[in-house]
This record gives sequence, structure tokens and C-alpha cells, in this order.
Amino acid sequence: MQQHSNVPLLKQDSTIEKDTNHLVQKTKTDNSGHEVKIIMLLKSRRQYLFVVASVAVLTLIGVIILAVGVYKYTASTPDCPTNYDRINLGKILHQTKDDYYRLYPHEVYENPDLEEQKYVNNFVPYDPSWKTIKLRTDHALKLRKDLRDYDIKTSNLRPREKKAYAQLEHYLDSIFGNPYNENYYAGDWMMGPDYFCWQSMCYVAQSLRYHFNPEDGFIPTKIADVEKIIETIKKMKDSYGVYRENIVRGVQAGMVRSVEDCQAGLDSFTNKYPNIVDQGAKGVLKESFSTYLLHPAYYTMLNQTDKDQFKQKNNGKNITEKMSDVLLDYLGKPLHEFIEFLKTNHSRHCVPSSVSSGLANLPLKRVWLDQKETDIETTQKLPTGETLSGPKSYEMILPYFTTTRQYNARSIYELGEKQREKLYRRAQQIARKLMNKDINHTMEAVDEFKEDLNHPRHFFNTTTIPDNENGAIGGSRCKNMEMARKNCPVRYEAMQLWFAYAQQLMAKLDPLTVDMFYMGGPRLTTPICPVKMIAKFNPSSGSQSYSGGGMNCKRASHYKLPFFLKLPGPKYNAFSVAGHETRPGHHTQVQGFNEHFSSSGNNDVIDWLNTITYYTAFTEGWALYAENPLLATETTLYKDEPLQEYGMLKWQIWRALRLVIDTGLHSRGMDMHRALELFEMFAWDTTDKSYKDTIRYMSDPGQATAYMIGQLAIWTIRNETENVLRENGIIFDEKEFHYQILSQGSSPIDYLRSYMKEYQKCKIDTKASPDCAEVLEPKQASQSEGKFRTIGTKERWEKFRNIQTQRREHHE
Repeated sequence: MQQHSNVPLLKQDSTIEKDTNHLVQKTKTDNSGHEVKIIMLLKSRRQYLFVVASVAVLTLIGVIILAVGVYKYTASTPDCPTNYDRINLGKILHQTKDDYYRLYPHEVYENPDLEEQKYVNNFVPYDPSWKTIKLRTDHALKLRKDLRDYDIKTSNLRPREKKAYAQLEHYLDSIFGNPYNENYYAGDWMMGPDYFCWQSMCYVAQSLRYHFNPEDGFIPTKIADVEKIIETIKKMKDSYGVYRENIVRGVQAGMVRSVEDCQAGLDSFTNKYPNIVDQGAKGVLKESFSTYLLHPAYYTMLNQTDKDQFKQKNNGKNITEKMSDVLLDYLGKPLHEFIEFLKTNHSRHCVPSSVSSGLANLPLKRVWLDQKETDIETTQKLPTGETLSGPKSYEMILPYFTTTRQYNARSIYELGEKQREKLYRRAQQIARKLMNKDINHTMEAVDEFKEDLNHPRHFFNTTTIPDNENGAIGGSRCKNMEMARKNCPVRYEAMQLWFAYAQQLMAKLDPLTVDMFYMGGPRLTTPICPVKMIAKFNPSSGSQSYSGGGMNCKRASHYKLPFFLKLPGPKYNAFSVAGHETRPGHHTQVQGFNEHFSSSGNNDVIDWLNTITYYTAFTEGWALYAENPLLATETTLYKDEPLQEYGMLKWQIWRALRLVIDTGLHSRGMDMHRALELFEMFAWDTTDKSYKDTIRYMSDPGQATAYMIGQLAIWTIRNETENVLRENGIIFDEKEFHYQILSQGSSPIDYLRSYMKEYQKCKIDTKASPDCAEVLEPKQASQSEGKFRTIGTKERWEKFRNIQTQRREHHE
């Protein structure tokens, strides 16, 4: 082989000079006559062998370290080419997040990746057009197919990644986590606002407050920023116009709500815009989302030259004057016109509840007008020709709330009947006890007890509530506590008494739960944030509810009471409902999660998914589990309180009836009248609470099933855990069990089952899985090496998490 002349080669006869004392440096001559230095020559064979051996050992150690490093890298880094399951999960998670904000640009303020200027530039008001809804639906289903095609083996994932995989499945199955109005093929996007007003259209105007306000960091610094705000507001007019077209299309297709349901949706929608309802279009200038835009201080970062140029360009109007005009013309007027359309036009097409009380009897075959059927036939089809079916739409919606493949509409109905029968026998026992009757006089005891339950002493109003404090009249006169003090004095007094009673109960409940949860230390589970009582002024609302205070508790958590119940109360269910909404129910779970488990510290795409998702069966199931068995069987709460015990049992029966009624209304053709009969027969309730709740179930299919399904799932998991541990000689620790459950909330029920099975295995044998250390200490799992790249900033994440927490309302 030819040798390059510039490569020095030692002469073959060159020898190493001997020196027994130290390493030396010698100079030799190569074949070309060049001098070459020979460095670090050994003088002793023993030293030579020692160095060779040392090099071998060091090399071996290096190989071992490298192997361990590669293993750790593979186990912890989603980008490692040998861990395809984690790579693929990371890919589709990031793709889902990016696609979500591309398809839903009205939510871009939530994106922790974007700074204020960027998310403002990317913001576009919600687009409710059927073509866009179809595009979003089809894309979510495509991503779901992509996830299946990756064939990810969850056994290769770390604990928090397994949860993310389950969350992503649910998120895509439900069209980016939307139960209503976003699945094109369900057709409910044509039916207008619902009882809870959960649709994005209910928050179009409110999105101004999220995107354009100094509290969240965006302040206009140049005229282009002001023009962006104006441009955005102008687009909102189109949103209301297109949504109106959707509702008209719904009438033509036969997708129409009942009269009662339409009114509840209208009440919920208008409750968000009280000033527009009172003053017409000009009321938009007094709505909370307009406050910053109309205040000169919001524009102080603009220099005077820019302001003068703006004024010259806009016919002598300064920025706030121009903003006032734009808000009035492109938001106030369209909003007011839309409300009037719902009130005076669309309401005429809503049908009697005897015709349709839910999805089961939809689509209608003919158009209805003024509660009479016309001879105009409906299309019963989607715009692209697919045939509509209300029961099939229900099957599409239901899994969002149950979060489990265990049930369908039929099995849920059967479960409800079974639970109702079992619980009703206990209610009869309490009636006999309170009425001092034996088993042979059960019906007599029940009749007497039902009559007693309606006695005024069980409610918080001390005098009869006048007509002008009820219904639509009361709703228009009393929209907040200040107005109520003046215009609804009887209701106001009752609400003050109810507040005081509930606060006393919260103080009573708190110490009863000390032995159920870790109250300090590294496993701290319970929240620190306080609970504040407030009233809800929606005339259609009959439910108490709760909303959390965020991870840093910048505001107190809220326990909300309905202001417009015909009879405020009752008192006899207050123990159970307070436990459901506060401790150990929603406040313990929701706010405890916010404070202790919501942030992994990684701020990666898994954290994003964990923050943006919500699982009703887990959250409401936990709150019902808190009622029973936690408070009902593990405390002395109901000792010497048989009436309160009945109140607890009544709400257990109520949740069982929800399973029967929800599936009945939306898959079996049940009507509102029959639902009210069931409440009277088994819950012994004829108040407007059962009336308003039935409308709620008619309006929001599936939601009511989540409570008892979640409760029974958590209860079953607990029993299984106790049994498995006992069989293996391990004492069940309730605090640890609750720590484990709450650390995973909120999550799909199917995932929770699999996670707790893993916990059982690790509790028996800590070496059963490489993930046992993280499973046994979930807070460590969030800080593990298994994470994806960090996104966003700490400040943006804090805002994102607080927005998500405070916008969610949890109902009893």
C-alpha cells in the first residue's frame, strides 16, 4: 500500500532506550531523515504491564458507564431512536397541541408556548360554521387513527406517559375534549345554547378579556396593536351571524330542543350579558370584557404622535371613542340581535316536552311553530347528506362523561334501576323510623314523611317569597347581591341564612376528615385555599356548585348556591351537599390537585394535556364517594341526625335516578313528565329542584351519568385494593389510598383502574416493576427523568393553569 510522505514512520531498527527511573522523551529519525519524538516511554516492563492493565480497567469502566448512560438516556429521553413508543407518543402529543391551537385560534391565549404579543396576533374569534366544525371533527378523528396506527405499547411508557396516553385517547375521541357542539356528526351544533352554556359561542365576547387586558400582560404599544383589537372585534359579528344560521339549519333538519330546554339555554346565555339584556346593544360598553378597552389608561404606552395620527385617520375620534363605536356596531348590536332571535324567533320552533325531551326523539319529522306541528318536512340530514339519529348522537357524547368502555346506554339504565331499588329500601326504613311505624305500615310512614318534608321549617326563607322575587321578573330585578338586597329582600335574607348554615357545616366537616388524608409532610393532599360562599343568579339554575381557586389561590375557591329556587334549601340535605362541594368532596379533590399535583415542574406537553383536560366521572365520582361512604359510614356526622341521614340517602337515590332518566331521555324516548314522576315516586320530591334538574338532564345529555358511575368505580377500586393487600398480609392505609387516587385526578376511569392495579403490585413487591418507586410516590413521578422538552415560561404556565381551573364549575 502506498504511504504518504507526510506521515512520519519510525525506522524498523529503532529501539526504546532503557531507563529504570522515569519516563523519558527520545528523538529518532524516520526513513526520510526527519526527527520524530517518542513520548512517554517506559523504562520498566513491570511499569509497562501496570499501565496496560490500568488502561484495560479504565476502558472497561468507561464502557460500563457509557452503557448505563445510554440506558438512562433511552429510558428518559423521548428523542432516543431506540424508544419508538415514547418517540411516537411525543410526536403525536406535540402535533395534537399544535393542531388544536391552529383549529381553535380563539383559545390561543391558553397556549403556554406563546408570549402575549404572539398569541394576540394569532387570535381569531370562534368560527361556528358547519364546514369548520366538520374540519375540526375530521382532524381529531384522523389524529385518533394516527395514534392507533402508531401501535404504542403502553408497557414501554413511564407512569406519567401512560396517563397521558389514556388522556390523549379520550381527548381525541371527544373531538379535542368537547362533549357538545364540536362533533359534526352528532348534529347537536344546530340546537343552540344548552342549560350550562358550555358551547364556545357562549364565550365569544369574553375572549376579549382573556386576550386584551393588562393583567395578563398584553398592553398595546403601537397603533398596529390597536388596529388588531379593532379587527378582531369586527370579526365577532360574523360569529353570531353564522351561529344563528346553524340554529335555523337545526329547525330545518329537525334538531330542536323542547320549550323548557330552549328557555334554560336562553337564560344561561343571557346571564353572561346582563347589561346588554337591560340596556340593549349599548349595554356592551358596560360589560366586564369591555372595561379595559374603553379606559384611556390602557393605551398609555402609545406615544402622543401615534395617538394623533390615529385620531386624524378616524375622523377626529380618539382611540377610546373609536373603540366604543366598534364595540357597539360589531359586538353589542350582533349580540343583542342574537338574543332577540333566540327569544322571539327561534323559541317559536321549540317543541313541547311531550314531543321531545331529549335526543331520543330527534330529529323531528316536521317543523314546529308555536308548539304546533306544521306540514313542512325536515331534512333529518347533515349538510353533507348523512342521516341524523338522536340516539346515535347520544352514544357519541356519552363516553366523554363516563370515561370508560364498561358501559353503554342500556347498561347504564340497568345499573340505575338496580341502585335505585337498593337505596329506596333504606329510605323506607328511615321513613318508618322517623314516623315511628313498623314494616307493616311502610306506605303510611312514607306518605306522612313526604308531607313533613315540605314543611316550611326545612327551608331557609322565614316568610313566603313574593311573586316579584320569582321567575323572569325576579331574574330581571336581582342579578347580584347588591340588587337582591334592595329588590329581593325575602330571598336575600334566606340566602344569608343559607350561607351561615353552610359555613357552620364546613367548619364541622373539616375535622371529621383528618384521618382520611395526609394533612402535612411530603404527601400533603388537602388544600390550603379557603372557600367563599356566593350566589348564582341564573333563574333556571337549581344546583349547588363549586369552582377552584387556582394553583396559587389568587382568589378563594367558590361554593355557589342557587338564588332562585322556589324554596331555598332544603336544610335536611345540607350536610351531604356541603360534603360534596367542599370537604372531603370537590374542594379536597379539585383544589388539592391544583395545589399539590397539577404542576409536575416539567412544563412539557404532558403537563399541557393534563391541564387542558377534564374528566367528569372522576371529579363528580369522587365528590359522591366523599358523600358516601366517606362521610356517611366513616364518621359520626349522622349520629343522632336521622333527617340529615335521609337527606344524604335522598341524593344517592337522586344520582341513581339520573342514570335512568338521562339514558331514558336520550336513548329510550322518556319524556319530561315521566322523569318528574320518577323523582316524586322515589326521591319524594315535587319541588322546582326536580323540575329544573330534569331540564338540565334534557339539555346536557350524558353529564348526569358521570356521578354514580364514577362513585361506584372509585368505591370498587378501593374494595379491590383492600382485598388484594389483605390477601398479601399488608394493612390497607386509607390515607395512602386517597393520596394515590387524588394524585391521578382528574383522569379517565379506565386509566385509574389500571394505575391502581399497578399500585397494588408495587405495594406487594417494590421490585415488581421498574416504575414502582414512582408509582408508590406519585409526586416523585412528576419530577422523574421521563419528560419531554420544556415549553413556555413559568408565568405563562401559571396563567394557563389558573384560567383552566377557574372556568370549570362542578355541580352537585
